[in-house]
Amino acid sequence: MNKKQRINLILILLLAAVGVFIATQNFDSDTTLNGDIEYDFSIEDTAAVTKIIIATREPDSVVLERVDGGWMVNGEHRARPDAVDVLLETFHNIELRNFPAETAKQTVLRRMAGYGKFVKVYKGDELVHDFIVGTDQNDMLGTYMMKRDGTQPYAMHIPSFNGYLSSRFFVREDLWRSRIIFGWDDKDIQTVTMNYELIPQEGFRIEQTEEGALSVFDANDNPIEPYASQHTRYYLGSLRTLKFEGAIIEGEKAYTKMDSITSSIPVFELNAKKFDGEEIKLSAFHIRAEPDTYDDLGNLMLWDPDRFYAYLSDGRFVVIQTYAFENILKTKEYFIL
Repeated sequence: MNKKQRINLILILLLAAVGVFIATQNFDSDTTLNGDIEYDFSIEDTAAVTKIIIATREPDSVVLERVDGGWMVNGEHRARPDAVDVLLETFHNIELRNFPAETAKQTVLRRMAGYGKFVKVYKGDELVHDFIVGTDQNDMLGTYMMKRDGTQPYAMHIPSFNGYLSSRFFVREDLWRSRIIFGWDDKDIQTVTMNYELIPQEGFRIEQTEEGALSVFDANDNPIEPYASQHTRYYLGSLRTLKFEGAIIEGEKAYTKMDSITSSIPVFELNAKKFDGEEIKLSAFHIRAEPDTYDDLGNLMLWDPDRFYAYLSDGRFVVIQTYAFENILKTKEYFIL
């Protein structure tokens, strides 16, 4: 064997030894017990996610499950598509921002133990993520998270998003529920009644047979004939996507006044019933205008022209927008041909 061959053999042996050494070493200390990277909270294919569980130590919890046509919350109510989409977007885009300083780790862990939210994400029966969402960084641009079997927390964020992520993981069922009030196909509606308490003569009632024949009546039960069938059908169709702006929850100032508000005279009451017997009633009430609010004529306004409080027959207390109800706030003249 000549000198050149010996050198080549030595190089081959050295490379082989290095390869064996690398293969047998664990240079990545940031792994969980199952081998996943500790700070990898992302999910590439969020369309495969079927269930999300979020819980706190209180204990409070919410279960989101994918069903045909959307998501359900706690197996009973339709979930808000926008809120679920934001959560799935978070799973898809989340990245490591930085590592917490050694001096801050114990504080982060204590806060996580006290205020953390426990999150489990499933694809079918497979648990793909199990982690804790902690508090936010002081600059509010990162949120501490930690795998359930992890060794330390990590500050996570979404690139180009200037905000924290903890607020996306909430456990209030009423905040997860869909804001659509009716969501019914117009062909399933048997009756709709609109009462204006302060101007009762402007109220009306729509009736529909199972065959789809329509009738319209004024507040005194007198039939409106002839009536504008196109307007009537459009009115029923507008109920399908009718939404409230937001739920008023315990702890908010308006919530403490709910009893007095709902015992006052409503501005209007909308009642709808399906052929299967399901019925929903909405009662709307004035909201005080902000101080020093004037109309176009310079008159001081007593009531907010853009919003109302509303009480739903299922017990929810919400805020509705005049703009969202513009196709619903009609008087009997709308149906007169």
